[in-house]
Amino acid sequence: MDGGVTDSRDTACVIASPPLIAIGVLVIGFVLDRLSPIGFVGAVVPRSARYAIGSALVMFAAWPMARALWRFHLAGTPAEAWKPSIVLVVRGIYRRTRNPMYQAFGLFILGVAFAFASDWMFLLLPFGALIVHFGVVRREEHYLEAKFGDDYRRLRGARAALRLAAVNLLRLRSQVTGQRPRTGGRL
Repeated sequence: MDGGVTDSRDTACVIASPPLIAIGVLVIGFVLDRLSPIGFVGAVVPRSARYAIGSALVMFAAWPMARALWRFHLAGTPAEAWKPSIVLVVRGIYRRTRNPMYQAFGLFILGVAFAFASDWMFLLLPFGALIVHFGVVRREEHYLEAKFGDDYRRLRGARAALRLAAVNLLRLRSQVTGQRPRTGGRL
């Protein structure tokens, strides 16, 4: 097989578990804040606002995570990226996004970064997202395409078509109303 899928193991061969990557960003952020504090977030955002924003983001992260885990449970397939997939999960939250759990990890890290005024977590989050994208998501995509073939390709194509339809609706609305779409002028 190809693209991270091996004959000996029916898995995506991800470089690390996504929760471990998220924990790594949190721990490294806390350590760097202790060793070399920047202090920007703490100086700019009042403590009560940081706690409110952080709490809200952590709660917002819990919702898609719970919905995604429930969908995996209902489908009878493991949610862990390092275990073999039994079926494609395509219902519920997975009709709208391919990676709600990874997006939830990002929201969770943002929430913790706000709550603890961790400048380093804010700075490390994009690197964590790149590690998840290239070390987990891309490998999962290759694995799922190799395992489920046309079914997975159709699923990816349907989501791409949905995004294109949304862009076309924005264009149509801007033509009808004469207003520019709120996308910075680019579609």
